[in-house]
Amino acid sequence: IPKRYFGDTDDGAGFNGGQSLSIISSRYAKSIKKIQNALIQALKDDNVAVRYAAATALSGRNEPKVVEALIGATRDEDKFVRASAAYALGTTGAAVALKALMKCAEDENEVVRFSAVKAISGYSFDEVFKRLSDQKNGLERKSQIIAKIEILSQFNDARATDILRNYL
Repeated sequence: IPKRYFGDTDDGAGFNGGQSLSIISSRYAKSIKKIQNALIQALKDDNVAVRYAAATALSGRNEPKVVEALIGATRDEDKFVRASAAYALGTTGAAVALKALMKCAEDENEVVRFSAVKAISGYSFDEVFKRLSDQKNGLERKSQIIAKIEILSQFNDARATDILRNYL
């Protein structure tokens, strides 16, 4: 796909590229693999707007290559790319994505943390509870405790309430 479809490189106009590619990909299912491959490559582009748009456009694609690329994008240097990748990972519903989302919930940036927590809330509480239970509860960093509290507060489940009480 020519780079011009990813948007303008001068300002925020490039952020509309992801929406355009989502529309294109939904209308031309036969070309989806080519589009996905272009989007995966775009996650490594020098332009932050291109990376952001690519992560957004990959939302909802639960395919191993896509999930792996989005997990990699959660470690991007730009907070908005990390946030977009976290959101996109949540829409895949991939079980393997949950570990990366838990890590994003501890990110230094509030936007990334918010996106990750919202993405995690789309998973079943049983999946999240298992992942939280698997983590060692010894000496937790403040960021880990805050992440757990934010994640658990998204669920209306007695187990979540019990765990939250223990943290208070």
